Amino acid sequence: MHGRQGIVQDIAFRPDGGEIAGAGLDGSITIWDVAKGESQTILRGHIGPVTAIMYTPDGARLVTSSVDGTVRVWDSNFERDYFKAARTQLKEELWTKSNDPDPTRAAVQFEGFLYALSSLRKHFNVVTGVDMDSSGRRAVTASLDDTVRTWDLEIGTCQHWLEGHSHGIFGLAVSADGLRIASADRAATIKVWDARTAQEVASRTIVSQEPEFERGATATERIFSDLRRPTISPLRFAASDRLLLSADSLDPAIKAWDASTLELRFTLAGHRTRVRNLLAAADGRRLISASDDGVLIVWDLITGRLLVRGGCAAAGNIAGGLGAIGLTGDGCIACAWPDETLRLLDPNTLAGTAILRGHAGRIVSVSASGTLVAATRAIEGGTIVDLWQGSDPAPVLSQRFSSEHVSAVCERGGNRIAIGGPSETLTIRDFGGNATMRRFPMEVSCLAFAGGRVVAGNDIGDVFLLELSR
Repeated sequence: MHGRQGIVQDIAFRPDGGEIAGAGLDGSITIWDVAKGESQTILRGHIGPVTAIMYTPDGARLVTSSVDGTVRVWDSNFERDYFKAARTQLKEELWTKSNDPDPTRAAVQFEGFLYALSSLRKHFNVVTGVDMDSSGRRAVTASLDDTVRTWDLEIGTCQHWLEGHSHGIFGLAVSADGLRIASADRAATIKVWDARTAQEVASRTIVSQEPEFERGATATERIFSDLRRPTISPLRFAASDRLLLSADSLDPAIKAWDASTLELRFTLAGHRTRVRNLLAAADGRRLISASDDGVLIVWDLITGRLLVRGGCAAAGNIAGGLGAIGLTGDGCIACAWPDETLRLLDPNTLAGTAILRGHAGRIVSVSASGTLVAATRAIEGGTIVDLWQGSDPAPVLSQRFSSEHVSAVCERGGNRIAIGGPSETLTIRDFGGNATMRRFPMEVSCLAFAGGRVVAGNDIGDVFLLELSR
């Protein structure tokens, strides 16, 4: 077989015998088709000679190591490195886990550890959202490939593949009982699905109230017609899963839809600017909403009545929009304030109970559960994650990351936090009695944490499940 110039350092057969991969001194890897005897592709990326090469046992990935000190993992289509994080120096945990001096075999073994449930399939574009039902046994993911997928976490397989959206899915919600899934796309269409049968239950497209353009409208008119379709975010089930709540970019009123039919039940009008965050209280009766003008409102979802209004604007504090909100284990509202602090508020009066201070930077997301409260901050050149535990106003963790869009998710009812990003190593920290930290060389775009499991999606459509022992 031809197709390479120079010395071939190592070769490997794919387990089914259909391909041969050859590693060379020039840092490239050549893939040959055995039946045709022809070179299929040449993989380039290592900056030094490739020292070893091996396929994973299922043939789905090719693992290569180099004198440049990196291990790279390639997917079966050889479109790109499987993980950017795999290009970093071999981590100490990898050697501890494998006890194998050969870097390629160590990487393969470590992959097997990471993907214990290897039958999870992938989306074909960026995974934009992941959520779980309250039992932690089912996960749901959404993607720019216009599909929603449900995953059985007990056996690690994709249950259903829900199709019908267009223009990419950005909104996702799962009912507490796990029987309903809601999704929203960039075409301003909301869909509700039956999670058991994978059938579409209802669909509705939201547009502003201006009249539609007639057929034969100019291209410019059609562009402005598209602009009248709002961005729908967020979506939340509430009131014992009888209601689906939505906020959008064109209307400051919150819409309450029938969760089965998507008929509009009522609207909650009280904000003057866009509502960015919705949070259903644990009792299912109350809703907390936060808007761009710094207003926080608690609503009664049974009567549709405004119960209490607060926030930084109402309190006469620093002007600006409120950031993300979350509920702590004892029921307090954790709200990102414009002065870059995190405020804990009484859910009945919205009076402040504590101020949590951390690193400087605008808080873009909040996750709270049990005794933990986490906040991610946008800073120049990266992200900061602050973590508070219990009543201590000082963070127990303040960690800087070089990439943007880092996710930090607290374990529901637990003491662990998962932190990951598009070019970061996924880290699981346990702040329980025996403080531990584990690292996994994988990049993620979104995370969910429940029931001792972490479900993550990444920018190339992969969905991963990590089983974490207690």
